[in-house]
Amino acid sequence: MKIYKLIQIETPRLIIRPVHLGDEFPLNKAVNNSLDLLQKWQPWAKDPSIEATRGFVQRGVFAWESCFVEDFPMVVIHKQDQKIIFILQIALIIYPLLMYLGLTPLIMIQSNYSAHVK
Repeated sequence: MKIYKLIQIETPRLIIRPVHLGDEFPLNKAVNNSLDLLQKWQPWAKDPSIEATRGFVQRGVFAWESCFVEDFPMVVIHKQDQKIIFILQIALIIYPLLMYLGLTPLIMIQSNYSAHVK
């Protein structure tokens, strides 16, 4: 299965799916609710505007649709109340030597853009 064909992953309590247009509103709320903590650790948190969050979501949607990008943002949704509780990013780390040898690239999960909704 190619990672960019992923629709969603479901557990008994969570849904993990690619970002969708419209996610910028709950994500921006989460960022602003956690801003003091995020600004200590995350350089991107210097601009907590809805425009910056919208740009992040639009780039994420493009990444999933185009398959030409190596970072794929996903949201984690609490099933019971359907709220986004976390966001993570899957980064495809491709090493030229691995490609040369015909080996599968490593998939690494990063949490570069995380915030909790209060």
